[in-house]
Amino acid sequence: MTTPSQPPSGPAYAELEERIAALLEQSRAQSARVAEAQQSERRLRALMTQSSRIRWIAAADGSLTADSSALRTFTGLGEEELRGRGLLQALHSQDWARNQDAWTAAQEAGQAFSIEQRIRRHDGVFRSFEVRFTPVPGEDGATHEWIGEAIDLADRALAEQDTGLGEERFQQTLDSAPIGMCIVGLDGLFIQVNRALGQLLGYTPEELVRLRFQDITHPDDLEIDLALLGRTINGEIPGYTLEKRYRHRDGAEIHAILHVALVRDRRGEPVHFISQILDVTEHKKAEEALRASEERFRLLTTRLPISVFQFDLEGQFTFVNERWYELLDRRPGESLPDGWRTAIHPDDLAPVEAAWIRQIEHPQELVLEYRLRTRDDELRWVRTHVTPMRREGGSVEAYLGVIMDIQDQKHVEELLRESLEQRAIIESQRVRLAELSTPLIPIRDDVVVMPLIGTLDPERAEQMLETLLAGISRARVRVAILDVTGVLTMDEQVASGLLRAAQAARLLGAQMILSGIRPEVARILVVTGADLSKIIVCGNLQAAITYAMTIVGAGR
Repeated sequence: MTTPSQPPSGPAYAELEERIAALLEQSRAQSARVAEAQQSERRLRALMTQSSRIRWIAAADGSLTADSSALRTFTGLGEEELRGRGLLQALHSQDWARNQDAWTAAQEAGQAFSIEQRIRRHDGVFRSFEVRFTPVPGEDGATHEWIGEAIDLADRALAEQDTGLGEERFQQTLDSAPIGMCIVGLDGLFIQVNRALGQLLGYTPEELVRLRFQDITHPDDLEIDLALLGRTINGEIPGYTLEKRYRHRDGAEIHAILHVALVRDRRGEPVHFISQILDVTEHKKAEEALRASEERFRLLTTRLPISVFQFDLEGQFTFVNERWYELLDRRPGESLPDGWRTAIHPDDLAPVEAAWIRQIEHPQELVLEYRLRTRDDELRWVRTHVTPMRREGGSVEAYLGVIMDIQDQKHVEELLRESLEQRAIIESQRVRLAELSTPLIPIRDDVVVMPLIGTLDPERAEQMLETLLAGISRARVRVAILDVTGVLTMDEQVASGLLRAAQAARLLGAQMILSGIRPEVARILVVTGADLSKIIVCGNLQAAITYAMTIVGAGR
């Protein structure tokens, strides 16, 4: 049988027990501190969540780990949307870079900092805030979290007034604002106004404080303004923004955007309103002018007998008129299956696309002719004029074009072309027949004969003269025989043409012989009194040739 072992004893074992007891105590103390820190963190986050002020907790990398309901209410963003770096989406894009620079500098220095930022409200309006960040050091002394708080600058101005900055300084703040600002009582009476508001409405500040906003509000806009005011006082909404019209002192309408915020005292009771009034009259006039211009453009393009279209820099249509649909045989609003390229004849597509590429590189007036294909595959010729639409700086923002149906014009041009071709053929045949009707036959190098057959009218006589003189000049002819044996009749004008031909031949150094005059022709020559004294006349062609040989033989 064994005996139970005895517990260790001695100085070494006593020291070990003391060390174990000390470690256990430290562990319990550490656990208590951890529990206390966790409880403190839970309280902090609960306080943060329930706070009526816009606050949040951010990690060292700037991502949100906790936020107040006021932040979610103001931005309209949910808890999940704000987690991580979600708050950035509520910051004005122009403030991002400045925010990042300030955050990086604060991280390096580990010190609190503040920066003015614009944060977008749930209705899309940006408000200016002073954003403060305070570091939260951990047990190791390093900053792992930051507490952020956003203070509305407009609310702060009122707070500063309440805490002693004074009426004069607050009025200076109001007067320095470029837009209308005022403090309005719950009954609508103006309590305090700035110069900009007085100038906007045509009153002095002293005159305005004797009026209510109801007195200068357009009657048609008063009901909705009062309704929103009542909801604000009842706590249904924190404030509102409204586009409304005011009455200028001279009766003119002033269009403005009104922003109203309600100020409450420490007990939550309404005190007065702070209003900001932005004049948008000129903007409204510009909008109205633009609408009128667009309406005129719509009416004009509707009545025009041509297709009108507008497309962007990518070549996508942004506007077409009804005539465009009619030209392509499509219903209004119906798009092309694969874009405008499918409507162009395949043989014309490459030149049109090449012209479009050149147009993008060097925008200018562009005129194109091509064939369009309708729904039923009917082809129609069109002429397109494209004009670049430029911004004030000169850059192109879109293109405006018109399409004219030139199918009938092309048909007429085709008929005209065919007619011209036919006329050319007829003219060629006429010249050929003329040449055959006035032949010039050489007997030898210096003697030619022109036998004439049929009726000799003025046109043919003129052709005879041109052919005869050209032959005499070209071949240096000495004798030209004009045989009229086959001519049945001639008039006085033709007889005169024969005499002119003889005179012209002599001027060119040739002798003219007239042969084969029939009795009918001789009678006409006598009746008309034609002077043939300077023309050699032979009875027939044989005699004329014999006489011509005598002349050229004697001249050797």
